[in-house]
Amino acid sequence: MSENDPIPNSISPAEVDLARIAAYGGHQDGYLLELIRLADRNLGLAVGLLLNGMVVVGSLAPPEHMAKEVDSERSRLAEQARIGEKPENLTDEEWEQILEDFSTATSAALREFREELQELDSELEQIGETGRLDPANLPADLARRMIYFQARSFLTLKNVQIAAPAQVGSMKLGVLRVAVSQVDAWWPLRLDEHGKASFKLFSTDPGEEP
Repeated sequence: MSENDPIPNSISPAEVDLARIAAYGGHQDGYLLELIRLADRNLGLAVGLLLNGMVVVGSLAPPEHMAKEVDSERSRLAEQARIGEKPENLTDEEWEQILEDFSTATSAALREFREELQELDSELEQIGETGRLDPANLPADLARRMIYFQARSFLTLKNVQIAAPAQVGSMKLGVLRVAVSQVDAWWPLRLDEHGKASFKLFSTDPGEEP
């Protein structure tokens, strides 16, 4: 068989693409993935994460929380650029538009993602597919897009506390992005009627019972 001869029963490039995406999504924790999706709808739960020996505690939140923080810093850089000299090949209006686009680039990209997701939902509704879907029953292009949007590489936490062994106290952050692949373990936090959780992170008493 020559190199140019087709391989018998070979799958198409589209099927290869779908298999790769499916393999990526299949290695994600379905429980955690569902909580991330809930957080996208502002229904975030408080969780604890184990990351490289550190304990990270916070409430799952939509990615807009981090986009806002990033764009705040981009806006600061844009203000510095306004103080400097404008490029000679640009008009005042063109330069201002460039700086404005730069200041909101993160939020704009996230809005585009949301719009694409809404478009996908609309297409699924048009073919009468709702609820839990099986990609095998969808057109190939629609199935690939659905699997892509289902996967989540990062999660966003707000009101974060980070504790590390042998360190006194904890670090507090307003918002934090975590790569899902770096989560060694996680657990939901039980809150009391006041919305607070109390637990012991690390024991400093060697004689204390486990």
